[in-house]
Amino acid sequence: MAHYDGHCVIFNYLDHNTKTHRRFECTAEDFMTRLTQHIPEKGFRLIRYYGFLANRVRGKLLPKVYRLLDQPEKNAQPLHWPELLKASFGVDPLVCILCQSRLVLVKRTVGKTINALRRYHYHLALMKPIPA
Repeated sequence: MAHYDGHCVIFNYLDHNTKTHRRFECTAEDFMTRLTQHIPEKGFRLIRYYGFLANRVRGKLLPKVYRLLDQPEKNAQPLHWPELLKASFGVDPLVCILCQSRLVLVKRTVGKTINALRRYHYHLALMKPIPA
């Protein structure tokens, strides 16, 4: 999507007939109609990778592909949530934004409404005791 002003959407796409990139302008409603056509039905089996990247054979064949191409194998290191947030937003979530001291995660909140979370963070920001 190249532009959206609240009413009109402009997006780029590859025209497979001419093999060129084209720009298309339509209403937001028309864009959503076109976009939702690409969402598969529930239970529809998708094949995302095939050949040597297929899930079933990737572990066996990918090392052979690297060896044939004289490339070193890349072993992805799993990133934990603080590293992911830091890589995505450039902010370390475990450093206090006020005093820059290291924070310790003591509680994880799951299943609360947005209003409950706002109330929780409001009291936390004011350094007030959090009501139960």
